[in-house]
Amino acid sequence: VLDIAFAPDGQRVATAGRVVQVWDLITRERSLPALARHAMAVWCVTFSPDGRFLVSGSEDKTAIIWHAETGAKHVTLAQHAHIVRAVQFSPDSTLVATGSWDETVRIWDAATGACMHILRGHSAVISCTIFTPDGLQLASYGQDGKIWTWDARRGRAAGPPWLGSSREMQTLAYSPNGKWMATGDWGATVQLLETRTGRVAAELALAPHTPIFRVAFSPDGRTVAVASQLPKILIFSEPDQFN
Repeated sequence: VLDIAFAPDGQRVATAGRVVQVWDLITRERSLPALARHAMAVWCVTFSPDGRFLVSGSEDKTAIIWHAETGAKHVTLAQHAHIVRAVQFSPDSTLVATGSWDETVRIWDAATGACMHILRGHSAVISCTIFTPDGLQLASYGQDGKIWTWDARRGRAAGPPWLGSSREMQTLAYSPNGKWMATGDWGATVQLLETRTGRVAAELALAPHTPIFRVAFSPDGRTVAVASQLPKILIFSEPDQFN
């Protein structure tokens, strides 16, 4: 399994691997037949915030938007030149952002599948894409060590790139108010960035050689949870605990 995502209602999860699978968490059975329209392995998957769709990104250079209730294919997004490594819906479920090994981020109309913007700036594989809570901006991280922020509607950079961690990042998360971004990398470092400036406000180093898989803010924005290779979830209740 290369990726996993919860449905907004918390009743199902989708997994990415050889194919996309959707599972019922109550029955522990598949709730849909395997979604097997990709020609190669599936690297990433996520549900739309409204729960109506899910999108998957594949080694076959495409992303596919699926109807979450039936498993029917809605539309294929097919303009990348390499593996689609990251997929993300906008908060209002109208846009999809994809990040690829071809070093581009693309923004698509989720209803029609039309490519609205091609965002260039990275010089390496793109690992993460994430929209701000208001959906107006998009952040992307590439293995060039840079975090770019983009105007999601106009399709252009919102400012110069930020220099991220010296180790490859695995995960980005915005705080609910959009003022902070948490990052986690393969080198055991969590950073808290001020989104207005890109300044590193706080940093936490875990045990050496402890890859960080996911960071997430609580709904009130006061707590950051960190999932890593350690056999526990780390919880930080106030930003000053990162110092």
